[in-house]
Amino acid sequence: MQTPHYVPLVVATRGSIVESVHYGAIAICDLTGKLAHSVGSADTVTFLRSSAKPFQALPLVERGGMERFTLSERELAVMCASHHGTDDHVRVVSGIQQKLGVTAADLLCGMHPPFDVTTAERMFKNNETNTPLRHDCSGKHTGMLAHC
Repeated sequence: MQTPHYVPLVVATRGSIVESVHYGAIAICDLTGKLAHSVGSADTVTFLRSSAKPFQALPLVERGGMERFTLSERELAVMCASHHGTDDHVRVVSGIQQKLGVTAADLLCGMHPPFDVTTAERMFKNNETNTPLRHDCSGKHTGMLAHC
C-alpha cells in the first residue's frame, strides 16, 4: 500500500500569518465514473465515516420526515453530526426518539463514555448509568430508525 499523496487544499491565515494548512486529495468523476479532475492522488482509498452523516440523513429530509415527525433544525443537526454525549445532546436525541416512537433500547450503536470530559467525570463521580444515548452517533442512528 502506497502512502497517499496529499496536497494543501485550504490555508487558513490570520493577517499574514499562516495558522493552519489542511491537506487532502480530491477526485471528481463524470456520470460514467471516469475521472474528470483531480488534485493530489486520485486513487487514494479513504473512508467517509462520520462525514457521511449528512448524506445518510438526506433521505429523511427528502421524503418529508422533517415535517412528518415535526423535527427541528437542531434535531436535524444532531442527526448529521457526532456529538459529545452532554446532557443537552441526550435531551435532543431523546426528543427525536419520542417523536419517532422509539427508545434507546432500539439503538444498536453500543455505548461508550461521553466525549465531554465534564459530563464523563460527573457521571463517574455520581455513579450514573451510561446509555446508548451518550454514544457520539446516537443522533444518526435514531434518525435512521425513522425509516423502519
